[in-house]
Amino acid sequence: MNLIDVTTLSNGPILELIQWLQGQNLLANPLRCRPCNRAMVLTERNEDHVDGYLWSVLWFKKFLK
Repeated sequence: MNLIDVTTLSNGPILELIQWLQGQNLLANPLRCRPCNRAMVLTERNEDHVDGYLWSVLWFKKFLK
Protein backbone atom coordinates (compact mmCIF):
# COMPACT_ATOMS: atom_id res chain seq x y z
CA MET A 1 0.00 0.00 0.00
CA ASN A 2 1.30 3.43 -0.85
CA LEU A 3 0.83 6.83 0.74
CA ILE A 4 -2.01 7.74 -1.62
CA ASP A 5 -3.99 4.65 -0.53
CA VAL A 6 -3.46 5.51 3.14
CA THR A 7 -4.56 9.10 2.54
CA THR A 8 -7.69 7.89 0.74
CA LEU A 9 -8.52 5.58 3.65
CA SER A 10 -7.96 8.30 6.24
CA ASN A 11 -10.27 10.69 4.36
CA GLY A 12 -13.03 8.12 3.84
CA PRO A 13 -15.51 6.46 6.17
CA ILE A 14 -14.02 5.70 9.59
CA LEU A 15 -15.33 2.13 9.57
CA GLU A 16 -13.35 1.35 6.39
CA LEU A 17 -10.19 2.66 8.04
CA ILE A 18 -10.87 0.60 11.19
CA GLN A 19 -11.46 -2.53 9.11
CA TRP A 20 -8.27 -1.94 7.12
CA LEU A 21 -6.26 -1.51 10.33
CA GLN A 22 -7.78 -4.74 11.65
CA GLY A 23 -6.84 -6.52 8.42
CA GLN A 24 -3.24 -5.34 8.89
CA ASN A 25 -3.34 -6.61 12.52
CA LEU A 26 -2.87 -3.07 13.81
CA LEU A 27 -6.19 -3.14 15.71
CA ALA A 28 -7.66 -6.08 17.59
CA ASN A 29 -10.12 -8.29 15.74
CA PRO A 30 -11.77 -10.09 17.39
CA LEU A 31 -11.50 -8.73 20.90
CA ARG A 32 -12.49 -10.55 24.07
CA CYS A 33 -13.79 -8.94 27.24
CA ARG A 34 -11.22 -9.35 30.00
CA PRO A 35 -13.67 -9.72 32.95
CA CYS A 36 -16.13 -12.16 31.29
CA ASN A 37 -14.02 -13.53 28.37
CA ARG A 38 -16.94 -13.08 25.96
CA ALA A 39 -16.51 -12.04 22.34
CA MET A 40 -16.80 -8.32 21.69
CA VAL A 41 -18.03 -6.62 18.54
CA LEU A 42 -17.38 -3.20 17.09
CA THR A 43 -20.61 -1.21 17.32
CA GLU A 44 -21.63 2.25 16.18
CA ARG A 45 -21.94 4.92 18.80
CA ASN A 46 -23.10 8.51 18.64
CA GLU A 47 -20.86 10.92 16.78
CA ASP A 48 -19.90 12.65 20.05
CA HIS A 49 -17.68 9.65 20.81
CA VAL A 50 -14.04 9.87 19.72
CA ASP A 51 -14.45 7.97 16.42
CA GLY A 52 -18.13 6.98 16.51
CA TYR A 53 -17.45 3.30 17.39
CA LEU A 54 -16.78 1.21 20.46
CA TRP A 55 -16.16 -2.40 21.41
CA SER A 56 -18.99 -4.01 23.36
CA VAL A 57 -19.92 -7.45 24.63
CA LEU A 58 -22.75 -8.94 22.55
CA TRP A 59 -25.16 -9.45 25.46
CA PHE A 60 -24.50 -5.90 26.71
CA LYS A 61 -25.15 -4.27 23.32
CA LYS A 62 -28.90 -3.83 23.93
CA PHE A 63 -28.18 -1.50 26.88
CA LEU A 64 -26.08 0.92 24.82
CA LYS A 65 -28.95 2.35 22.78
